[in-house]
Amino acid sequence: MNNQKAILQKCANDNGFRNTSLLVDDGYSGTTVDRPDRNRLMELLDGGKLGTIVVKDMSCLGRDYLKVGMYTEMIFPNVTYRQKDKEICPPHQIRYSVIEKYVLAGLREIVGYMQSNEDEFVELITKKSRAEGDRILRDGKRELEKSQVRINKLGEIIQRLYKDNIEGKISNECFAKMSENYEAEQTTLECCVTELRGMITS
Repeated sequence: MNNQKAILQKCANDNGFRNTSLLVDDGYSGTTVDRPDRNRLMELLDGGKLGTIVVKDMSCLGRDYLKVGMYTEMIFPNVTYRQKDKEICPPHQIRYSVIEKYVLAGLREIVGYMQSNEDEFVELITKKSRAEGDRILRDGKRELEKSQVRINKLGEIIQRLYKDNIEGKISNECFAKMSENYEAEQTTLECCVTELRGMITS
């Protein structure tokens, strides 16, 4: 625990955070929501007294992935918004414990539906995955066609450069530099074509 505190304090110092406070629920399981310093954290959030939250890893916030996701995606960003605009609308503040209650209830309802209708949910995910796979395949075929057209075009350009060089229209130095660039592009495209063909056939 002391090592974790040292890591967090160093992170705070390195990033210029001076007014720091360590919240530690030593001896409490991360699966437990009702923890003293976790509750203190939410009180500080409600009071608009936190600017930045630093944790060693996400499990330190909690082991309930629904709650942790709610904090990072909804609660914490909303804190930043409220602090920036608090002088605009200070009376209309909703306590985060209330937000947490209703958002978590909604998330649990969704998860419950997924568990009760597993076959339907799996079918929906399968359809989405298949549609995404079809889209990637179409994009790959389109990119393959464009690459092949460009490779053929580069071949024609290199042949014309060679002819112009033979006829003395461009110098050997110019021919070498230009053909080198075009050949490098051609080689890169050929590698892409090989990869695209492999992806399409698989």
